[in-house]
Amino acid sequence: MHGVNGRAIDRIELLDWLVPQCEPDQVALLYPKGKKGLSPGWVNDADSAKRAIAAVRAGTLAGGVFRSKTLGGRRYTIRQAERLGLVPHRNGRVSAFCIDLDNHRGDGGNVAQFGSLCRLFGADPVTFSSKGGAGLHLFLQLAEPMAVESFVTWAQSWGFNKEGQPELFPKTAKRTQAWLPNEPNSQGGDTYRSGTFESCVVDGLHKPPGVRLPPEALMFLRGCVQQPGRNDALNAAAYSLGRRGVDRDEAWRLCELGATVCGLTADDPEQTQTTFDSGYTAGAAKADKKRRQPSSRTGIPTIRVVPETDPVGNLMDKITERLVAAGNCYLRADQCVTVNASMIQAILSPQHLAGVLNEHAEFYFTDGNRGQFRPLPPSYGSTWLNHPGQRRRIPEIRLFTRNPVFTDGWRLVQPGYDATAKTYYAGPTIGAVEGTECLDRLLVDFCFKSPADRANYIGMLLTVVLIPHFIGSKPAALLNGNQPELGKTILAQIIAILRDGAPVETATYNPNDEEFEKRLGAIVRRGATTIIVDNAKGRGRSMRIESPCLERSITDQILSFRLLGFSQDIRAENSHIFCLTANTPDVSRDIVTRSNVINLYYQGNPTRRKFLITDPEQYAIEHRDQLLGELIGMVERWKAEGMPRAATASRFNKKGWGNIVGGILDVCGEPDFLANAEQSAAQLDVSRRQFVELLDLLADKPKLTWCAKELAQLATSQSLLRDELGEEGDRSQATRMGILAGRYVDDRFQLPDGREVTFIQSAGRKGVVYGLKLD
Repeated sequence: MHGVNGRAIDRIELLDWLVPQCEPDQVALLYPKGKKGLSPGWVNDADSAKRAIAAVRAGTLAGGVFRSKTLGGRRYTIRQAERLGLVPHRNGRVSAFCIDLDNHRGDGGNVAQFGSLCRLFGADPVTFSSKGGAGLHLFLQLAEPMAVESFVTWAQSWGFNKEGQPELFPKTAKRTQAWLPNEPNSQGGDTYRSGTFESCVVDGLHKPPGVRLPPEALMFLRGCVQQPGRNDALNAAAYSLGRRGVDRDEAWRLCELGATVCGLTADDPEQTQTTFDSGYTAGAAKADKKRRQPSSRTGIPTIRVVPETDPVGNLMDKITERLVAAGNCYLRADQCVTVNASMIQAILSPQHLAGVLNEHAEFYFTDGNRGQFRPLPPSYGSTWLNHPGQRRRIPEIRLFTRNPVFTDGWRLVQPGYDATAKTYYAGPTIGAVEGTECLDRLLVDFCFKSPADRANYIGMLLTVVLIPHFIGSKPAALLNGNQPELGKTILAQIIAILRDGAPVETATYNPNDEEFEKRLGAIVRRGATTIIVDNAKGRGRSMRIESPCLERSITDQILSFRLLGFSQDIRAENSHIFCLTANTPDVSRDIVTRSNVINLYYQGNPTRRKFLITDPEQYAIEHRDQLLGELIGMVERWKAEGMPRAATASRFNKKGWGNIVGGILDVCGEPDFLANAEQSAAQLDVSRRQFVELLDLLADKPKLTWCAKELAQLATSQSLLRDELGEEGDRSQATRMGILAGRYVDDRFQLPDGREVTFIQSAGRKGVVYGLKLD
């Protein structure tokens, strides 16, 4: 068999093909460990992983020295490594995977399944012999990458990774290595056998059985049987499917697949159908006889319920016990949620609760003599969901995060549930990286209007790793450009990539606040913690961007949205970062004061610019851990300097956001944080701009003082401040003008002709009057 252009594929070509499809910062190294012989050790940072891969290419792996830590934090050293293992998933997706066929006992093992596996996957894998020469390593690629959790579940459903069965890597969404071949040895091991990078592509994976089946049945459904005995294996598999209540058409689909792969259909199609019918009918009849007997899935406990006599409270206790035992159910913002890998979802309805419970328990309802298995009825589910005592028995999450964060004690959390901080971190271990080389390279092409705007943006990135300190007390990022095509949305998505691990869906601003709230709530419900309102602009008469829902969402401690069709709100701790992108918009003062403004400015046609990085979002995805490590490194450097705080003027200093972030930036050489805040606010606050126009009119009039009514009349005559003053009559407008004017008393303003004035207030004969003082 031949590989590339009629020649064999060597191990370096295989390595080069695999590396882009594997985790970039984690590799395993097989090294001698005392009397234990060879043992796998882990390298857990991008630089060391690159160094190990480069050493394999150069043939110098055994001479490298690698420092690492155990999961318990104990340091150890890897020397004289003999083999490299890659983690065959990247950013939570599986593209390339490996099948390990063994023959350790010399009895053939599962190597004989090679042909049937090729037919099952519909591909000719790139195949190397194993180190000992008797086994095989098969490398394949999915035409459409899939979530690693889905791939692992798929493999388990087909019976792989069990004792005596082929192992499919990745075996878990966590660390799992596929060993790469070394140079061929005298035993015939590590030798290329067959396949090409084109022939190993799998167009699609067959849907697995929806029920648990014995290994023998799964072996047939995968086509891993030979003559004699294929008909007997088909009959047994059909019987198992019928007995477990699988729909006849679905059972035939599965059995026909196995029969086709093992050649039974081609040899005797009529007998194949007859054998299936016989086995399935017998199994279905057996199931009918057993239907009234209380049995449950293997390993799944049964909860018996006698509605007439069992207290409801007892059942509520059992439900809570099963949810706690599941290990992935938590209480978040007083709602029960499930966490699966990097996904979090609130249980909002009795039907959803019943579905979650069905993974962990069967409910058998009986009247004493007869009974049946049923999902948890809605009345019980609703009772549990509205029972605060039961909910609070579940472990609490005060923060769910997909990126590493510093807790209140400035400790960097580790992956998983941290019971002390009540934080769940769904991501890999990431340590501090010295310097900001990757971050600087990423940002170099963006046309920030001033150094302050760049510092403001880095401040938002730092907020990502400081989230526990600023729940409900951090600004939105308002990315403002002087024209389109400047990269505002890309900068917002980079925040999302660091915070959520991937780009997120965006929301469109809607002046109908009720509809806008539904859109924001739907995004929060799907688990995103970065909310991007992209290309925000007003419509029709409502040209100003304003939203009470958005304003409260930025600053509330707990996010809460009413969702259509649910009796409960969607709730979450406000660890979310809101981003708005717009081009010179009219923004309400309440949104401006809740935002960190980041201005981008370019003169000319922005489409003609050339970029060092052509796809910044993909760069951020590929270097996410490095970027987060650099941000962590900035915080660690600040801690080492004694944690000095800056003196910033920000409404978010209730919890110290401006002063802490500004202090970190000062230590790390970015001293202009929030320096443009007042100027940016004045530029975006349409009320302030129109108030300046009003002051310009006052400056040219001989009259020295004006009451609120006179100011309102002058503004109305010039069509200024119409949204603020309304249309409800002179008295109402005068009152509104008094409130507005009080906001700007003693503020300094620059008039269009360059003059600077201070707006002042004094007491007149008939009450408060206002005037200007030239500076």
